[in-house]
Amino acid sequence: MGVECEKYNHQLRTPIPHPNSAPQPMTIEQYTPEKFDQLALRVFDLASELREIANGARQAEAENLPVHDKKALLWLDNLEQWAAKTRISFEIMTRKK
Repeated sequence: MGVECEKYNHQLRTPIPHPNSAPQPMTIEQYTPEKFDQLALRVFDLASELREIANGARQAEAENLPVHDKKALLWLDNLEQWAAKTRISFEIMTRKK
């Protein structure tokens, strides 16, 4: 089951499992260069949005903005680890050719 994301034209997996549910087996997704580009553009869009917030906070001279960041920081850590593992897999795959 997926939801079409028109902005990036790719499938998003839904729903997010409840934290108390049994762990789901990981599936291998086939990525094309275009799919990596779409993912990178999403990350760039997110970075741009955060930069806009930072610049807006500076302009408004806002000292602090309370946010819940624990999950966001965890997701970023996981994304960084995923990217590192993916790069290693890519390098191994391209050496074999």
